[in-house]
Amino acid sequence: VSQSRYSGALHNPVSSLSDTPSKNDVIRAIRYIAIKYGVDEPELMTTIKCESSFRYDAVGDSGKAYGIAQFHESTFNGFCKGDYKSTKDQLICMAEMFRIPKLKLHWSCWRTYFTN
Repeated sequence: VSQSRYSGALHNPVSSLSDTPSKNDVIRAIRYIAIKYGVDEPELMTTIKCESSFRYDAVGDSGKAYGIAQFHESTFNGFCKGDYKSTKDQLICMAEMFRIPKLKLHWSCWRTYFTN
């Protein structure tokens, strides 16, 4: 996806995410966020697919993890701004965390697919 695809007057797919986004809306938002934050799109996409299957309301880790990025609430509160249950806020925070390589280790799916 080229940067020009989302520049100028074109709309930001993250800002238009609903509280109950479709899988396609989430994928568009991930692509946009990867470009905006300068993170590897395949890593972000693969990690989110593994963690939540792109579901905004996914629950994991015996009920401790929630949402598209499967944050534990304490991790979200320690690293992120906004609403723990917001898909937008989880995606933005995950991208910000992905900019710091050691923070990717918070996701078991990232460890599974991208470490030896």
